[in-house]
Amino acid sequence: MKNKLFYMVTLLFACFSLPVHSVMTPGDNIVSEEKKLQVGISLVDLSNPFFSILAKEISNEMKKDVAGNVDVFIRSSAYDLTRQVAQLNKFIKDGVDILFIAASETEAIAPVIKMAREQGVIVAAVDIEAVGTDISVSSDNFQAGSMACGYLAEQLSGQGKVAIINGSPISSVIHRVEGCRDNLKHYPQIQLVSYQHNSSGTFSGGLESMTYLLLEYPDLDGVFAINDPSALGAEEATRQMNNRRALITSVDASPQVLERLISDDTNLIASVAQFPRAMARNAVKLALERLSGQFQEQKTTLIPTKLVTKGNADKFSQWQELK
Repeated sequence: MKNKLFYMVTLLFACFSLPVHSVMTPGDNIVSEEKKLQVGISLVDLSNPFFSILAKEISNEMKKDVAGNVDVFIRSSAYDLTRQVAQLNKFIKDGVDILFIAASETEAIAPVIKMAREQGVIVAAVDIEAVGTDISVSSDNFQAGSMACGYLAEQLSGQGKVAIINGSPISSVIHRVEGCRDNLKHYPQIQLVSYQHNSSGTFSGGLESMTYLLLEYPDLDGVFAINDPSALGAEEATRQMNNRRALITSVDASPQVLERLISDDTNLIASVAQFPRAMARNAVKLALERLSGQFQEQKTTLIPTKLVTKGNADKFSQWQELK
């Protein structure tokens, strides 16, 4: 792998003298007719629209930046560490040049990342932090959780019973919950009654968690769900139990939640937007810079998030910037 990567980089730099084969600065195209770049993508849940768009945009950005001279292979780990390690080992064996991963577990994934880098593979963590990567690009998840819970507290006039529908113990979820709890400290009359129900970030998990919460706390005033799939499940629970009291906020601002926000028959009041296209652009740019030797140190980028409410949901379109 090291010899292959050395050959590729040597070839690319040799191409400076040729008018049709050149190594460009970031944002331009890297073109080599001799060898296609090999790129592996392993994300945690491709059934989640956020991750499916993230995978698609990484692929699109790679093809654009290297003039289509790339093979991209996409896999989903379904939050299964063993499955993801097997995927990454296969990518390494197949000789990929760049890996983009959303880790099933932030620390436990480290050994296979170390092995990939020892083989000369550039490893970029996207959305979820992973120990030992060359690059990490994610949303500012602490900000997202803080923003969602601050808005929830304001809509409750700073008082009432609130719960958090939690998720898998990965960095993005952990930071969102930390941000939420940190902001709620500013509202002494807000009582955080529960934060341990694990939805696994899914619709069914959100439905189950919210059902338990409403049975245990029938006077529950608000809920922060760690992502939109679990928030949609929580909303379904309020519908099934005929509860219009418990307000719901979340993170993602997915198309499905935007549709619900602009409707009248929902407990959803806000979702904090992530920007998978910006995440993909940044991750691809940094990975190509790292591949061409422009930097050696680890680089971390946080993408700012934005609050989407009933008041501005109609101006927001599928993870694009607010108009």
